[in-house]
Amino acid sequence: MLPPKRQESAGAPSGFQVHVIGGGRPAAAGGAGEGLEIGLRIGTGEAAEGAERIAADDGVHRLEAADEAEPVKARPMSEVGPADPAVTLERRKKQLGLGQWTGWMAAASCLLAVAAVGGVLVARNSPEEERAAEEAAFVFEAKDRLDAGSGYFVENSGELIAEAEQVLARYAAATSVEQALRRVRDPERVKERMRKLWRPWGGALRATGEEARGFVETAARPVVCLAGRRGDFSPFLMQFVREDGRLLIDWEASHGIGEVQVAELAGDGVADQQLVRAVIRPDNFFTRDFPEEKFRSYQLLDEHGEHRVWAYAALDSEVAALLATEFNEGSVLLAQGGDTRVTVRLSGPVGVGAKCFVITEMLHKGWVSP
Repeated sequence: MLPPKRQESAGAPSGFQVHVIGGGRPAAAGGAGEGLEIGLRIGTGEAAEGAERIAADDGVHRLEAADEAEPVKARPMSEVGPADPAVTLERRKKQLGLGQWTGWMAAASCLLAVAAVGGVLVARNSPEEERAAEEAAFVFEAKDRLDAGSGYFVENSGELIAEAEQVLARYAAATSVEQALRRVRDPERVKERMRKLWRPWGGALRATGEEARGFVETAARPVVCLAGRRGDFSPFLMQFVREDGRLLIDWEASHGIGEVQVAELAGDGVADQQLVRAVIRPDNFFTRDFPEEKFRSYQLLDEHGEHRVWAYAALDSEVAALLATEFNEGSVLLAQGGDTRVTVRLSGPVGVGAKCFVITEMLHKGWVSP
């Protein structure tokens, strides 16, 4: 309950009044003076228009409790989407610094790339590089010429084989070295060896019922080969090279002729860096002079496998490396029992009682010299 109102006497200054908002309007405290009225409104329930009307009616300032606002309704996630994570100022600075560092790194990489390209361009103009480029061009040109020759042999193999058969027939009909030399490659160089080692063909060109097999090889040089059996049934493999537009017999390659023969080495022959054409075959024969932990062992055989000697290559030598790579040593090609034709240089014999030689140089695969 509110305390009773206290009124001042007439003529006194304006009185102090407490008015309950929503109650009756009180009378002025003094007759003529203006009084200060403090209104306290407790509770709501009236519309905003009613409050404005009351304020307009009495001119009294009132403390009012604002009407409760309608509660905020949450919106579904499908409408607003996920909230962005808050990024602190410190993190923004770090991101800005990382971006600047990345930009500097990219610029430095571009400068290094430009410098490297410039260095290569300058180096290409040096005399050493120009000479190397000229040598490489020569090697590629030589390879292209060899490939072109091989292509010619393959594309015209039928005609070349027919021509080889005619040349072989004339060679087999020769009764003297001079007649045979007309069909042979490098006649002036080989004539002395032919006078010592050449033998007439003897009998028919081919054994009865035998036909020569013709094929093309492209080892050290493209060649035409004819294989078969003579009239006495001895095997032959004649090889032909093309010079000055015609086929000639490579007499040395056809018979495995070198500066010294395997048959000679199997006897009392001596080799001193001499060229030998032989069939090479891996072997496991080692001696005190050629222990297994230091050497590779091979057999060298002549054309028909009638004579043989042993030859060795030091494991750490260039010859051993060439044997392993050029002839694919250790694979099926040169497994025990496998063999291939090679042209090498030998020295020896080494040791007593065994025909053992050292392979001093590996020239090429096959018996036809380039």
